[in-house]
Parts: sequence; structure tokens; C-alpha cells
Amino acid sequence: MAHLNLEEQEQIAKIKYFLRDYGKYIIGLIVVMAIIYGVSGIRSYKNEKNTKEAAIIYAKLSLNTTLTNPTVDKNVIYSVTDELENKYSATEYASFASLFAAKTAFDDANFTKSMNYLQWVILHAKDKSLVAIAKLRLADVYIDTNKLQDAINITTDKVEDSFKPLFYQKRGDAYLVMNNKPKAVESYKSALELSRDNQDLAQLIQIKLDILNN
Repeated sequence: MAHLNLEEQEQIAKIKYFLRDYGKYIIGLIVVMAIIYGVSGIRSYKNEKNTKEAAIIYAKLSLNTTLTNPTVDKNVIYSVTDELENKYSATEYASFASLFAAKTAFDDANFTKSMNYLQWVILHAKDKSLVAIAKLRLADVYIDTNKLQDAINITTDKVEDSFKPLFYQKRGDAYLVMNNKPKAVESYKSALELSRDNQDLAQLIQIKLDILNN
């Protein structure tokens, strides 16, 4: 997925898990019911039931609310997300909702709430790509709140190869705000080297380097 940007990777993750889990519930209910008499079967059924319920709750959130809709009650977004975090923390949908709520809070300049949701994803998400997305967005919050060293620290964490150019670029952004031009250039060059397969990202990074070199 090295050629995909952050938003594309998140959307692919959402589709992958929704189709996998919700689809399995629909076509696999008979199989699940057949094994509920065993201990492992009961556990499997409960996990399937929780995942199905979480998928339905998340579908209502994602289909019936939009972050650009001025009539949306942000408290509804937060309450649904809190329900998923508290009752369905083992599902990916809790993490998807938390990313959604974090973006809502960030756009509303509620940076503390945004950080809390992102940190929840980092601590609870099982999918490494969701953890990486949360860390990148948390770095944005840190930069906006002038917690620049925190932004640098979180973008030095180990991540999958597809996220490395994005982490280097974000680190460069933090160094740039910190007025550390040499470190910013170093980070952007590392990001550029790793983003050869992502033309859009490479062009953006090159523009930043050209500006710094002028």
C-alpha cells in the first residue's frame, strides 16, 4: 500500500473490516449456531454477535452523519463513539469511530478530546495501520498545540513500510515549526526517498524541500 495516501489507507481498512465482519454474520449464521454448544463455539458466537452489533452501530454513525453537515449534533458522534469504546472495544469499529470523533473534536478546536480519542485508538486498536493513522493525526494535534517534541517523538515510532514516508514528512513538519531547518530538510529527504511510488506525496514533499532550499 505504499502508493496510497493516509485517507485512502483508512478507507480501505474500513471497507475491509466491514465486509469481512458484517458479511460473515449474514452468510455464516447457520455455521455459528451449529457450534454454540461447545465452549469455543459459544465464545466465537459471542464475538461474532458483538462484531455484528458494533458494525450496525458504526454504520449508523458513518451513514447518517457527516463531519461537514452543520446540522449534525457533535454530542451524538461522541456518545456513539463512547458506546463503541466501552462496549465493543475489541472490534475495529470502535477504532474507526474514535478516529471519526477525533476529527470532529479537532475541527471544533477541542484538542484535548481529540487527543483522548486518538490515544484510545493507539492503546486499543489491533490493526497496526489504524494505530499508525492515529499516531499521524495525534502528531497533527501536537503540532497545532505547540507540543512539538511530542510530535517528533511519536513520529519516530516503528511503523509498517507503507507509513514510513508519512511519518518522516510529519516529523519534518514538526521540525519546521520548531525552526529547525536542517532537521526538517533531513526528514523531508528521507520521506522523499521512501515515496517514489507515491507521485502525489513525492511532489508535495519536493515542494517543501524547494521552499526550504530557496
